[in-house]
Amino acid sequence: GARASLEEEYFSLQRLYDVRQDIVCDYLNYKRRQKAMSKTDLVKCFPKEYKHTVGHWLRKDFGGSIPTPSDWTKLAEILDIDDDFTNYVCKTALRLQTVRNGIERMPEDFLDIGFLEKIKGIF
Repeated sequence: GARASLEEEYFSLQRLYDVRQDIVCDYLNYKRRQKAMSKTDLVKCFPKEYKHTVGHWLRKDFGGSIPTPSDWTKLAEILDIDDDFTNYVCKTALRLQTVRNGIERMPEDFLDIGFLEKIKGIF
């Protein structure tokens, strides 16, 4: 819906840096071990619906994720996270964004259903 509107410029709140998820994961696991907490112990510090979310923070593979700044605040209290690292992960800025209408599609850009029936016999 929003992309269908006319060209617009607006500001969005985004992280100031490209935060490396693998570094965040290693740091959170390091601090968790320092506190002698298991992954389950850390999950219990958050609401039930965070069960899988916290696990994603502690993964370095493709399924890993970075906590939101509000979640990071709670993590910082639980794990005694350094202010410098918090600054790295949570520093945000307003960035100018432009929404442009895409190039209109022509009817010939789409396949005709009849065409699918014709090639069905080939395969």
